[in-house]
Amino acid sequence: MPQDHESVEQDWEIVRRMTGRDSEGLRQLLITHGGRVKWCLTRELGGALGDSEIDEAINTAAYKIWAAAPSFDGRKGTLRAWFYAIARNAAIGIIRRDESQIGPTTGEDVDAATVSAFREAAEHATSEAHARFLDSLRVCIANLPPKQRAIIQADLRSGDVADAGQLAEELNTTKNSIYASRSIARKTLKKALGKLGYFAEEPDPQAEQT
Repeated sequence: MPQDHESVEQDWEIVRRMTGRDSEGLRQLLITHGGRVKWCLTRELGGALGDSEIDEAINTAAYKIWAAAPSFDGRKGTLRAWFYAIARNAAIGIIRRDESQIGPTTGEDVDAATVSAFREAAEHATSEAHARFLDSLRVCIANLPPKQRAIIQADLRSGDVADAGQLAEELNTTKNSIYASRSIARKTLKKALGKLGYFAEEPDPQAEQT
């Protein structure tokens, strides 16, 4: 849909301010287009990225536009489309960064100790504490991004780790993305449950030596 005259003028005012290094231009860019760009990114990549990571991509894109504002060419597309294209590239970069931190994993044992910890905590609790733990776990899982949530739920249904190949097919992604998302999700869950008092903090080796 083509922009109306008022929207075009507003975009050029934003570009003019940013070109002149007026911070109001950056603020107006985020106010005018940030919400829609975030909605589009969440719809497309929300299964792989959390809300904070999407915000990171948007902020990265905004500052790239700030730096490159003089090169904006309205004949090639709208300011919002330019913003979205840069934000999408930044979001994909974040996904690749997360995957690279895990490395080229080929096994199904990524951070399996965390699942064992979940199981052990449940098995050794009293029935009342067990119920509280499961309720807390469900809440923490519900707060995960959709893809991470689906992976953890599949793992719990399997009693160990669900098949990465099958999950990759179901979630339309790669096996390595499944490994990366699983590890990130488990670390997030363990941290969230730790704040609720379910896991003792790791001992400090230096403290033990003193």
